[in-house]
Amino acid sequence: MTQIHFYFDFFSPYSYLASVQIGPLAERNHSNVVYHVVDNQVIKANAGTTGRPNHALPPKYRYLRADLARWARRYGVPLVSPESVSHMDHTIPPRIGRGFIVARRRGSELKYMAAAFRKIWGEGLEMNEAMLRELAPEAGFSADAFINAIDSEEVRKEAEREIAEASERGVFGVPSFLVDGELFWGNDRLEMLEELLRSSSSESKSSAG
Repeated sequence: MTQIHFYFDFFSPYSYLASVQIGPLAERNHSNVVYHVVDNQVIKANAGTTGRPNHALPPKYRYLRADLARWARRYGVPLVSPESVSHMDHTIPPRIGRGFIVARRRGSELKYMAAAFRKIWGEGLEMNEAMLRELAPEAGFSADAFINAIDSEEVRKEAEREIAEASERGVFGVPSFLVDGELFWGNDRLEMLEELLRSSSSESKSSAG
């Protein structure tokens, strides 16, 4: 089966939108999704694309909010910006991301991913310590064990390796999709991704015939 490498960050609303589409898209095209959680700020810094945050750029931020609403309507999913984004504890999103790595060890990564994205972007809840503890059962852990795991040196290093490998593969932002060395960046590139998968499938059938 063709592998789709999906790079996402829980703090990215476009990653949330892509996350509800990538599974069905892969199934339609007899492909397998490999999920990679990354820290988008670090990915961007590695690529040299740092700049002011979107919420600090009023015209762009107004446009992004309208654009996100359009995509949410198109996909039929709720989308609410999290509370207190400009004043939040910015150590929380990377820890939510490391929670995905911990959940993967119990085979609960997709359940965890769906729950985290739903809380953050589907319900617009504040990203804080309480949210982390609420996500623990979705990862298959007690709250205390989950917190200890996501803050462990071992999981921190695994998260760093995931980011380093993404940068080495040319990923410079999220959501990104990598198929056979071809990179697609953005939720709005899903149609192009599917076109590639369909084309590859047709070529394989022709060769087999």
